[in-house]
Amino acid sequence: MPFRTGSEPTTSGGLGETGVQYHVLLERIASGLAEWAAMIAPLMLYLLLLARVVYRHRHPVVLSGTSNLAAVWFGVSGFLLFGPPSWIVYPFIRYGPFVYWTAYGGYILFLLLAALVTIGRQRNCLVIFNLSPRQVGTLLPEVLTSLGVSYEAVPGRLSLADGKLVLDLETSPVWNHAVLTWYGSDEELRRKIEAELRSRLAAEPVTDSHPQRLMLVLALSLLVFLIFALLVIRLFHPSL
Repeated sequence: MPFRTGSEPTTSGGLGETGVQYHVLLERIASGLAEWAAMIAPLMLYLLLLARVVYRHRHPVVLSGTSNLAAVWFGVSGFLLFGPPSWIVYPFIRYGPFVYWTAYGGYILFLLLAALVTIGRQRNCLVIFNLSPRQVGTLLPEVLTSLGVSYEAVPGRLSLADGKLVLDLETSPVWNHAVLTWYGSDEELRRKIEAELRSRLAAEPVTDSHPQRLMLVLALSLLVFLIFALLVIRLFHPSL
């Protein structure tokens, strides 16, 4: 947790030294599980959202780069707020709670600033889920040809309209998604291409649903761990 305090176990007079040590051990295990539960809960929700909403669609799903990265930040927020990265402020605890929480507040402000900067840099990106690399390689040339847009292609990049617009393309055969990053000042041409692309994607079938199954398995595994952690906390450290 961000601020850890030692706690004296409440024991009855009949509890011997071994019983006290055992009780303390169980409380420490429960506290550790509470930290892990806080870390993985947002990630579990993020994976469940991908599995049950995004990858379950019968057609590719298009998200802006900003929305996609904001969701990723939410997924890893538990690790950033309660996990090893947050331990950088733990030495301030020696100066008292006020100094510690001030340092931790500064750490959170840094995370917010980093999130805003990185999310803002994704404003020229599109992320397409449920789209295989083979489908991307077929669909994009069809879109450009139908719009009468000239282009030159090299691996991972398309130069459009004599270089007025450049499109970088990254695909993943494992997760069945593509990331399109635009460079250039021809916003009108970009909007036309994106509109036509979205129109065609609405009728494009999903050819492989293995990412949806994988995401669901990962999400359910984390959910099982969360339930186990909550049970242990409820039994051995109900004050948390």
